[in-house]
Amino acid sequence: MIVHRVDEHGVTALLDDLAALLADTVAGGASVGFLAPLGHDEAVAWWRGRAAAVAAGQLTVWVAREGERVTGTVSLALPDKPNSRHRAELVKLMVSREARGRGLGRRLLTTAEEAAATAAITLLHLDTETGSPAERLYRSAGWTRAGTIPDYAADPGGRLRPTTLYFKRLDGRAGTPGGAADGVLVGTEGGPRGGVGCGPTGGTSYGTGDGPGGGTSHGTGDGPRGGTSHGPVGGTGDGPRAGASQGPAGGRPDGTPDGTPGGAPVDAGDGPAGGRPGDAGAGPPDGMEAGASAVAG
Repeated sequence: MIVHRVDEHGVTALLDDLAALLADTVAGGASVGFLAPLGHDEAVAWWRGRAAAVAAGQLTVWVAREGERVTGTVSLALPDKPNSRHRAELVKLMVSREARGRGLGRRLLTTAEEAAATAAITLLHLDTETGSPAERLYRSAGWTRAGTIPDYAADPGGRLRPTTLYFKRLDGRAGTPGGAADGVLVGTEGGPRGGVGCGPTGGTSYGTGDGPGGGTSHGTGDGPRGGTSHGPVGGTGDGPRAGASQGPAGGRPDGTPDGTPGGAPVDAGDGPAGGRPGDAGAGPPDGMEAGASAVAG
């Protein structure tokens, strides 16, 4: 099996094969922007548009072939604005159902990453259906989760599904803003009091939920392994219990010894007012395949 880059002429020459791969991916349940069943003519028309993007310098495409059969593909979408040419979006990572389980998804991903680094691209990003095989591949390959958007796109069956955003730095800098394996959780991931929280392993937690006394608390503290954790004292709390109190994971409380006049303590980044902690689970072994695309829409 070989993986090679194709220009616009190569994409055009492989239109039927690439269209068959796209239709197979959709039929297999991967959320790659289409509803099932995907007709051959529609798939061909979509790939013809990709050939035009390659010709314009907006897209780079790699194809995996086993003999004469196209078994996989991955692309990098390149921004056209001067202030964003240091980054690229990984899109349409697809592996045919018959070729899965042999490490092809990881090989395609590695090929795109290495080519981006060679081209002086320092940041890659993508979005993928939450909980998909592709997401497990990206996590195991060292990509950092940045957040989840609910009901972002429909799967091939028409059901709205959440999408998770990922990024990976290629310049050697740390890429984890919110914990050992996760980025900042955005959207509906906060706890019952509305805070938006990061994982407990040292990332910053931006609590924006109402405190127990009715005031808004703007806690900006690290989790229990990060040092000081600020509870509702970051902002102003109205009501009878609006004193100053730090959460139990941040060290010693600033309120009174029993904490009662200072309000219920809040652990920003771990307790219910800081959002639930991010999960820092590792992905599966290297053989995990990505049937879903890097993009959901």
